[in-house]
Amino acid sequence: MPILRSEIINITDAQCSLGVRGTDFDAALIIEGRITVYHWCDCEGSVGQNLVRAVGKNGLPSVKSFREAVEKEISPNSTLAAHFADVVSLLENGQYQLLLEDLPADAYVVDALRYETSELEVTNFYPGFGAMVATQIEPSMSSQRVKEYVQAIESGARPVVITLSSKGAWSEFVLDGHHKLKAYQFADRPIRRLAITRLDSQQLPLEDAINFLPKSSSLRQHLRQHWPRKTNE
Repeated sequence: MPILRSEIINITDAQCSLGVRGTDFDAALIIEGRITVYHWCDCEGSVGQNLVRAVGKNGLPSVKSFREAVEKEISPNSTLAAHFADVVSLLENGQYQLLLEDLPADAYVVDALRYETSELEVTNFYPGFGAMVATQIEPSMSSQRVKEYVQAIESGARPVVITLSSKGAWSEFVLDGHHKLKAYQFADRPIRRLAITRLDSQQLPLEDAINFLPKSSSLRQHLRQHWPRKTNE
């Protein structure tokens, strides 16, 4: 599918409310200093990933400020960074690629299907060549809103889905666009997506990752056992 536009930006004066960490072993989404989603290699001989999510019912509160940007058509005279300035303003300091592209309607989305208020959602997925990991639970989504997006898309609109990832990660985290993803799939139209990738991301510290996982879960031991060691250790 075509890449429509691409930019590299450097952020140096961020408020640091939205960030990612990760390598080709793991990836974490961090909202206002707290891990929200984390996944890492299941180390079973493939690219399978263990996934733990503190998924929400209404999307990520920190990203609601850029609703207008994702609905409006992008002017050819505007940079991506300028059009999505409200999104960019949430990112922590670092170097990023902004990539506007169209994805196949059947692009892989790792839905969040269930949620307990006192528990994290623990599951796994096989990304293949990538996956968009949902951060809003599917049962909380509005079928009416999806229908409205379907009608708009079939009439020619191309609302933007926004994802954030770290370079080399096996997934992208959906910041905004869960209803739009469903609508694009129902309408069988290419998904208009702004992929934000941090190019200079560092790995999450092991103890931070461990502390995010359920206390009674064997996943803590699994992660500690398989944590990648530096070659000079």
